[in-house]
Amino acid sequence: MTDRFPTPRAAMGSHFAEDGHDGADCAPVYIVTGGQGSSGLGMVHAILKQFPSHNIPVETKNFVKEPGEIDAVIQKAAADGGVIVHTLVVDEMRAHLLAACAAHGVAQVDLLGPLQEHLSRVLGVPALQAPGRYHELYKDFFQRIDAIEYTLSHDDGKNPDGWPEADILLVGPSRTSKTPLAYYLADHGWKVANYPVVLNIQPPAILWELDRRRVFCLDIDPNLSLKYRQQRQRTLGVDAVGADYTDPLKIVEELEFSRSLCKRGKFTRLEVTDTPVEGSSGEIERKMEERLGETRRLAGG
Repeated sequence: MTDRFPTPRAAMGSHFAEDGHDGADCAPVYIVTGGQGSSGLGMVHAILKQFPSHNIPVETKNFVKEPGEIDAVIQKAAADGGVIVHTLVVDEMRAHLLAACAAHGVAQVDLLGPLQEHLSRVLGVPALQAPGRYHELYKDFFQRIDAIEYTLSHDDGKNPDGWPEADILLVGPSRTSKTPLAYYLADHGWKVANYPVVLNIQPPAILWELDRRRVFCLDIDPNLSLKYRQQRQRTLGVDAVGADYTDPLKIVEELEFSRSLCKRGKFTRLEVTDTPVEGSSGEIERKMEERLGETRRLAGG
């Protein structure tokens, strides 16, 4: 996969792909790794920060198991003048890459091999040579980042085509704490999308195709909703939210409309009136464990 700084995670978790390099200022940096590629990608992008005004493509070939996979990358690098950065911890694979790069005149940078060999000599013990250890050690961190990135890109009804990938979908009118609750759950490792219900506007059809056990409809007392909306209106101004936004009758109608959608889909109704985000989150997480056996207990969360 081709990546362009500063979006390093776009290249993670994907196998090598054929991509163009239109607009690039130089040949690609190819990352070859036996694991996820987190350590190599992080190091490469730390270096690319030193060249902020240049467009430097990065391609990652991860989960390398066979010498032929290495050869394919070397052929590309030889053809376009790219450099190969590698984090191969299996001696045989690293030796193959070094020999093949030398044979084809391809520049290469070994990020792990020299230090691994040095420590093996000093300690008098062989390295584990187990790819993916870095990602395994920090899997909670990467799971949290993935969840937060998903939640950010699916906030406020954005990208409904991605809803099937969500662990949880929150549905509700304005001022029902959808976004704060989504981010709180994401910090626990859940991928959360949320959709704002607007009176008489039908939600995307994909909503009815989702697993109803993952959809939670947030409900609130209309008087409290009015209070929150008035606060927002004072902050943003009437022009930004519209006069109907704080109309008590419209609020009641919108809440009823939201409840009708919830009933239609047989989704779970969750009362958030005077409930802190932590309480709503706990209730949702209990439901997810009861219904689907899914939990998210990440280190540091």
